[in-house]
Amino acid sequence: MTHMPTTARPATTIGSRHLTRRGLLGGAFGLAAVGTSLPALASCGGGGGSTAEVTAWQATSWESAAEMKKWLKYIGAYFKDHEPQVKWNVDYGTSFDQYFQKLQTSIAGGGDVDMCWMHGRFVPQFAGGGMLEPLDDLIKNSPPPEWPDDYYPSQVKGFQSDGVQYGMPYDLASGGFYVNVDWFERAGVDLPTEDWTFEDLLEAAKTLKAAAKDPEKSWAMTLPTATVPMYWLVRSFGGDFFADDTRSRLTEPGTVEAFQYVHDAMWNDKVMPTPADLATADAAGAGDLALFGSERLAIIFNLNDTAFAIEDFVQGKFSWTAAPTPRGKDRRFQQVGGSSFSIPKSSRSPELSFEIMKYLMSAPDVLPDVGKLGSLTPARISFAKYGQPAADVLPADDFAHTFSDLVERDGAEQSFFAKYAEWESSIFTVKIDALWTNSEPDAATILADMDAETQALLGT
Repeated sequence: MTHMPTTARPATTIGSRHLTRRGLLGGAFGLAAVGTSLPALASCGGGGGSTAEVTAWQATSWESAAEMKKWLKYIGAYFKDHEPQVKWNVDYGTSFDQYFQKLQTSIAGGGDVDMCWMHGRFVPQFAGGGMLEPLDDLIKNSPPPEWPDDYYPSQVKGFQSDGVQYGMPYDLASGGFYVNVDWFERAGVDLPTEDWTFEDLLEAAKTLKAAAKDPEKSWAMTLPTATVPMYWLVRSFGGDFFADDTRSRLTEPGTVEAFQYVHDAMWNDKVMPTPADLATADAAGAGDLALFGSERLAIIFNLNDTAFAIEDFVQGKFSWTAAPTPRGKDRRFQQVGGSSFSIPKSSRSPELSFEIMKYLMSAPDVLPDVGKLGSLTPARISFAKYGQPAADVLPADDFAHTFSDLVERDGAEQSFFAKYAEWESSIFTVKIDALWTNSEPDAATILADMDAETQALLGT
């Protein structure tokens, strides 16, 4: 049977490329992916197979239609070659913000979900609630090629809970700067390096803003303001969100200093756009990319896969490249994260789901195409190069140095716990907006208020 969706609604696109899911999540203000409520894709066929008793298989993802193309291609190839008797289906297009509640409800209700996309911040919650299959025995019985030595350690560890593997990582999502090279040259500022301090960054930002074509309507940089993409920055100032799942570190001096730095860059030094500035920059919520492409923003912080979308905004108007984020007082930290495939407890065939997961995240004949089609850096180290943009889009050495070479040395591996997602949505997001809108300009005041509610949530 031909693999075609019954209907299709357009993906979010800018120019000829889509805005990637990780790019939206990792943007300066932690924007969530746009849900498209797209239908599933089905496949069926006759014949035998090693799991002939399995007749149906269901997966679910938050990905958009554009991001799903690569996965559907190879899921279809797997079933065609190995399990042609199985009718398969993938639900996708649910927004990231709604996806995990929907998944939890489905698993708890005994829904037929055999494989799911998973993010690190939700692993402790789902694993602790008994909603995910441990993968250790499956790995032992049928290990992926070169596991775990040829996979980024941060991604292997990022999908464990209490030392048990609950997800198989498929990508490396690392953060860095994209910079307007022509603007830097015009301002007489050297490009950022990993040896820059945050003082260096602020001084350069002031010079860059002054050298803008229209300084009153332009800014020098963006920095992240959501919890996950901001974690590396907080660590750089010597702070943290939590010591473990029982103690808040929100009021420690380093944490307060990090939040105050971002606020002051936005409101006092005016080198960073406000949320309102970004919201009015059009392009379907792609505020920082739109400002960068229109030469009103010299530096943007975003994830590695955003490189594939930036050229649609730049369209050859100026030279641009990737550059590392600064180091902190004691050492350098860098954002690092990713996503995985997991097996819900509701899976009718964990063994089949595991074989599909292995195929998608480790097969040598899949990863080069997945990287190129999906603007995705594979979690398998020896195939990471296939996630790089073409040399005529961005210099390969700059991209590799910024988003790969520094990651395992400097990656800030964030520890999550069962109540993290609840804390993020019910406390952090609710409280922190006052700082970014300047209705309360003192980070210490906001974080003290947030800390009190956090301690109540943690029971401390």
